[in-house]
Amino acid sequence: MTDDEADDLSALFERAEACARADPHNEGEERWQAVTALHARSEEAVFERAASWCTHDEPVLRALGADVLGQLDWRNEHPFRQRSAPLLDAMLDDGNPLVIAAALYAHGHLGIGTTDRLTAFATHADTDVRFALASALGGREDGGSIAALIALSTDQDSDVRDWATFGLGTQCDVDTEELREALVARLDDPDEDTRCEAMRGLAQRRDNRAEDPIEQALAKEEVCEIVIEAAGLLASPRFTRHLEDLLVRNPDDDELQEALARCRKNA
Repeated sequence: MTDDEADDLSALFERAEACARADPHNEGEERWQAVTALHARSEEAVFERAASWCTHDEPVLRALGADVLGQLDWRNEHPFRQRSAPLLDAMLDDGNPLVIAAALYAHGHLGIGTTDRLTAFATHADTDVRFALASALGGREDGGSIAALIALSTDQDSDVRDWATFGLGTQCDVDTEELREALVARLDDPDEDTRCEAMRGLAQRRDNRAEDPIEQALAKEEVCEIVIEAAGLLASPRFTRHLEDLLVRNPDDDELQEALARCRKNA
């Protein structure tokens, strides 16, 4: 690393720390721009600085460390995964929900952590922690992860329900009666995004219980893209007229055209 490169990296570290301290809820665009810039680096120095943040006295810097390790050098398939794992595991015992949530996201990105260790947070009092868990479990297909996602799909928070339903319906290929029933239970969820994810998950499994809700959703003035995707997966002729009407308003929509073609094929 040249002196100029070292100076640039040092400046990036300072910017990331400053942004983290100014953004106690980890929601600011500037903070995430700095984190994303660090993700693109492959230097050992980035891992070492992120690792040092993970044990810092300030919770916002511990969370920053987890966020950086979670996708560090992702273009090269996360070469720091193995060394990051024990650091991130230890952070699950942190008393601060902000830090726990960041560690859970990192576990999800890296595909690390035992099922029992992660799913213990399914009943955590903090909504952000439960949401992070729903994200982290996406794509896992073991029984414990599926059971936790089913529980999270009934969470009091709509965002947690939405992401857990997405994890069950779209991110995994598990097809059990218990999982299908969990998706059916979300077809009348008060949150629209959650309902759409349930429709899509059932359509993926060719479960006709999604047919009526999909048709009703297609008849609305505003139609979610996920519903169109679900219509194409279930490919019922009943959807044809609604898709034709939508296509008139959106003639260049490739997904609409594909869904309509599949429904016509089954007419």
